[in-house]
Amino acid sequence: YWLIKNSGAEVKDCCNLKGFKDYGNYIMLECHDTCNNETIHIRCEYLVSAEGSRSVIREKLDPDFEKGTKWFVAYQNYYEGTSDLDPYFYHGFLESQFGEVYAWFNVKDGLQIFGTAVRKGAKIYPYLSEYTKMLENSFGLKLKKLVRKTGCLGNDMCTTGRFYLGKGKVLLVGEAAGFLNAFGEGISCALSTGLFAAEAITKGIKSGNDALAIHSELTKVERRQTKMSWKLGAKIAGRDLMPI
Repeated sequence: YWLIKNSGAEVKDCCNLKGFKDYGNYIMLECHDTCNNETIHIRCEYLVSAEGSRSVIREKLDPDFEKGTKWFVAYQNYYEGTSDLDPYFYHGFLESQFGEVYAWFNVKDGLQIFGTAVRKGAKIYPYLSEYTKMLENSFGLKLKKLVRKTGCLGNDMCTTGRFYLGKGKVLLVGEAAGFLNAFGEGISCALSTGLFAAEAITKGIKSGNDALAIHSELTKVERRQTKMSWKLGAKIAGRDLMPI
């Protein structure tokens, strides 16, 4: 939030995107203002999708691309408690009995956070149960109060290299474009590709060149590193880390 405030950008909060139309020299967004329960329209020259893996904008741009995307479900618990694991590290457990992708553990704000991921439609509880028992028996995990639990959808764009950077004057960044590091976080990819999109748009406006082509060139290294992180993880695990 402080980054947005310091950027000086105008923010319109509490809005759901219902649709958009590209008129060539501008894009018109139709949004539902949930605070005032009304439909509003926002006009922009460029549209950047930073929605995460389940991108409404990507789906509207290319429905056929979306049909070829495979999904996994990630789930994690936040507990008050203690463990013997180093709280200053992000721990990954690659054994297949703990998750079809992999399981993880970290400490944040004093909470024991651990979870796992499976292909969409599979049962996650048997993996999570086995993983929790292992943490208790091998790493002294002692659970007290469950504070919260969260889940999200992810997809295989990052492992297959099926990145989707945009169309026309619509640019995608972060997980919406397919960027997700194998070792558990997407924020670094989101920050770097978001910066690349801003640079591409700025250069495109100043030079009159295609911003999407510039964005594609700027993200070359990030795309390669994303794919390599999953290959490295698979090599360490001795198995495919995305068997979906």
